[in-house]
Amino acid sequence: ATVLMAIGKPKTVSLVSLAQLFFVLPLLAYLNHHFGVIGAAVAMLTTSCLALPTYAVLASRQMQAPIGSFVRVVSKPLLAALVMFYCIWRALPNLDATVPNLLLASSAGAALFVAMIGLLWLVTGRPQNSAEKEIYDLSIRYIRKLIKR
Repeated sequence: ATVLMAIGKPKTVSLVSLAQLFFVLPLLAYLNHHFGVIGAAVAMLTTSCLALPTYAVLASRQMQAPIGSFVRVVSKPLLAALVMFYCIWRALPNLDATVPNLLLASSAGAALFVAMIGLLWLVTGRPQNSAEKEIYDLSIRYIRKLIKR
């Protein structure tokens, strides 16, 4: 949506948002009624997951960029997020909703996400022109400064 707004397409964003609203309201009412707050979260997640590819296709068409370039950019973070979600969901299913448990789960999730991004960067041949390479270089410089102290 932000890309479409930036390139001067607020009407397109409004139309997609309106369609998203018409989809989420009945889904939200149904799932919230049957599953409570978890149902509400699932309704919002579902509509967001449907809106993202819609916005991606519309933005790529407006910018005359192939959708494959978008897929290449989001594939590693998306895969890392799915692995993170699955691991946390399987490893911590019975945790009480307390602040320490939330901190534990979110810290473990963040560590898993970073590890997966790094692993995927290695598996794809350590591309030199990537955000992962920039982070790697910054990390190495920071570690070297710490060692010199």
